[in-house]
Amino acid sequence: MIFKNTPGYNQQTQKLSRKWTVQEANSKNKIIDYYPIPQIKPDPDQYTFAPNESVKEIKGTFTDETGSGGTVSIKKGSTVLYTFNYSGTARNTEWKFTLKKEDISSGKNELKAEIKSKYSDYMTDPVSIFVNIQKELAIRYFEAKPNNQRNPLPDDILTTVKKVIYGTVGEEISFEVPELLGESKFKYNPIRTGMTENDEQTIKHLVTEQNNDIDVYYSLNSVTGKIEYLNAVSLKRIFSSTTSKERKEIRETGAVTIGTALEPDIIKASDKVAEGYQFDRIEVKHNNQFVTDGKVPDSDFIVTIYFTPVLSLERPEVINFGSHTILKNDDEKEMTKESNLIVISTVESSSGILTPWKITSEFSGFSGKEKKKKLNGQLKYQNNEITSGTAIETKTQREIPKTEILLKDKLKLNVFGSGNLSSKYDGIITWNLENTP
Repeated sequence: MIFKNTPGYNQQTQKLSRKWTVQEANSKNKIIDYYPIPQIKPDPDQYTFAPNESVKEIKGTFTDETGSGGTVSIKKGSTVLYTFNYSGTARNTEWKFTLKKEDISSGKNELKAEIKSKYSDYMTDPVSIFVNIQKELAIRYFEAKPNNQRNPLPDDILTTVKKVIYGTVGEEISFEVPELLGESKFKYNPIRTGMTENDEQTIKHLVTEQNNDIDVYYSLNSVTGKIEYLNAVSLKRIFSSTTSKERKEIRETGAVTIGTALEPDIIKASDKVAEGYQFDRIEVKHNNQFVTDGKVPDSDFIVTIYFTPVLSLERPEVINFGSHTILKNDDEKEMTKESNLIVISTVESSSGILTPWKITSEFSGFSGKEKKKKLNGQLKYQNNEITSGTAIETKTQREIPKTEILLKDKLKLNVFGSGNLSSKYDGIITWNLENTP
């Protein structure tokens, strides 16, 4: 700015007219004096409101060496946010004011700092101050579904993830998300989230005026299953053992990865073995649909292993009554060692009640080494002679599948006192087990 007392300067016309001598020009005498143009400088020139801030101090310095005083103003558009009048000479003089968040708009704001000296009408070019309001962006987590459908992930698996992030308009923010959630039940899906496979678990997001939420997608990675063990006839849970009245509990698989082979990874060989039953078949369902490809489906599933009930009788191979002296009177002989009958019956009604059973027996009689020799006597069970179809045991009410019958005190040989010859005698006893109505 020109010094107004410069010789030849007309303050009204703001024009300079004068003739200089050659001597004046050659001597390099000052012929025109200038003042530095008044300057205003924000320091710093960029500010950011955090979400929890309502005011921000904006400050800087200004210089005006004309000594005439002037005005410092801060504007947003045509709106004056701050004005300050000064007098005299100012060199690096500080200015500051408190800016309210409510006085500016969300996102990025450009304010203009201006200085106007009273010395002349010259207006210094305004200087920009950028003020950004930091946005709070909610991070939302979804399970990706087909056809662009989605379900919010349950809150109980989101306790450790970032749910809020802050950024300014125009800023690219980034944050990490876990690859797996919910004990590996869900796996991060970068493509549905809008990222690429190369981004791994890094979410990148450009903050704009419009958006306020960031949606992160996970796909179902693992599901849980249950394995139940059913009687194929009664459709009741099978017994846990033949000596227990408790039923076999449903087994939880825990989290298993989708697409895993059901056998042998999930369904073990031991799952198809049950005391007192024969393995029948396996059915796997999810969403009321049968699984036919042998792999873990993409939703929680249930495996039903069916077993055929068993009706079986375990009997001794040999029953020995030992050696005996032939006597004149009848003689009752006992078995030389204990032998048992063991019945296992897992047959039950549709209401889950074990069905009755009965054992019958028939005996061929004793014959000696020579076919013509017959032992004169009777084989008795609880004092009843065993002939053909003789009832031995009946069980009408049962709580457990297994019944053990001790024979030693029940099965005896009555040898008559006359008509017997010395020999080794053998006979065949047949046991028959059947269900009864």
